[in-house]
Amino acid sequence: MLLGISPSEGSIAGSTIYASIAGVGFDISDATLVDDAGTEICQTATITEYGELECQTIEGEIAESTLLYLSVSSVTYNCSASDEGDCHYQQITDAMATV
Repeated sequence: MLLGISPSEGSIAGSTIYASIAGVGFDISDATLVDDAGTEICQTATITEYGELECQTIEGEIAESTLLYLSVSSVTYNCSASDEGDCHYQQITDAMATV
């Protein structure tokens, strides 16, 4: 189950985000993140440690407050965070890097 996404904003050029997940270990090779339409948002996805999925997002805009889901072996799992906002993500066109 998906417990949260960090960070919640990224670049339209693609970003590295981390999903906190429960019940998924290193032996899972086909875990990824999807949006409401079931479209994968990860160009690559890797379980980096127990309970963490590292996702290199695809290039392009992802609308503000897009709710993400965990997909494993074509089964989709809803956000199980106490605050559904913890599973929202966006890639915006007007983001500037903070120096």
